Amino acid sequence: EDNRDDRVHLENTIDQLEGELERAQHEYVKPTSLSSSNNNNNNNNHQRAENDDSTDSDDASHESTSTLSKQTLAKRELKEAMLDIANQLATAQEALSSMEGDNNNNDMTNDATDYGVHRRNAHRLLELLRTNGGVYIKVGQHLANLDLLLPEEYIQTLSSLFDDAPISSYEDVCRVVKEELGSLPSEIFGEFSETPFASASLAQVHTAKCKETGRNLAIKVQHRGLRETSKGDLFAMGTVVSVAERMF
Repeated sequence: EDNRDDRVHLENTIDQLEGELERAQHEYVKPTSLSSSNNNNNNNNHQRAENDDSTDSDDASHESTSTLSKQTLAKRELKEAMLDIANQLATAQEALSSMEGDNNNNDMTNDATDYGVHRRNAHRLLELLRTNGGVYIKVGQHLANLDLLLPEEYIQTLSSLFDDAPISSYEDVCRVVKEELGSLPSEIFGEFSETPFASASLAQVHTAKCKETGRNLAIKVQHRGLRETSKGDLFAMGTVVSVAERMF
């Protein structure tokens, strides 16, 4: 009974910390009021510099430097607060993982593998990548190769993306071929396999035969909808990288 109460308490704490971390991240990346104030001060200082003597110009420069220092200090405090929440969240997640391991397996080594924070988050990331598909699958495959940077749990989990890529239905394949070539596969080729013999993050490959020569062909067909979504996906990924770069 006590163990269950402790687990509920930890889960509630994790939910609360996740919300606090999201708010802290939002506060850190958004423009501060000091930044706007600094821009206004710079404009005002520029006007005064045109009308006043050099002494007034030096005072304006000092004021601008002071404002910039305050802004830098505020950003540093926001970052420290954000990292403190992240550390608290990691500690709570580790505690919950250990508790789950105690309930399901007395072997702490297996517990660290099966219930560790890294593995849980790796599975969350895997589901996110599979749900979004396309460019996100390609990014996941790239992450699976970064064994020198990422924990082993991420490498093992994301490696499944190499062998378990999404497969488009034959109806979607026909639509893509008709959009690109103007006719259905059955009208263009002598034979065209409905089931692909290989699939990757961006396309899949079907076997076919040339109508005129009977030559065996391999036809690579892009997953439907990828062309329309890839531009937005690339923009989203670029934004995430830029935010991460500013945070860390």
